[in-house]
Amino acid sequence: MKKIIDGKLYNTDTARFIAKCDYLTGSDFRYFEESLYITKKWQYFIQWEGWPMTKYCLRFGSSMSWSSDIFLVNKKEIFDWLEENNNYFYKEDIEKVLLELWDEVEEG
Repeated sequence: MKKIIDGKLYNTDTARFIAKCDYLTGSDFRYFEESLYITKKWQYFIQWEGWPMTKYCLRFGSSMSWSSDIFLVNKKEIFDWLEENNNYFYKEDIEKVLLELWDEVEEG
């Protein structure tokens, strides 16, 4: 996926994938996925997609549809993302994100 934000191109094909969280039940309509990437210029972004019964659905009157987008995140927002979606990550993916942000991790 590609998106231009503030005159800069963000591309999932050229950025480095770090980790993803996803949710899949017995129904495809509840599926969503969020993937964290970093560009060569050290800008983090999340690419998401979701089906009709998720927070990402597009509404057209009484119809709902799949949607996808990219949004930029900073390191604080990445920690919030980890905490908010903790149940949807594989343990290995949480560790990848924490290794990526190791300098920012504060021990509790």
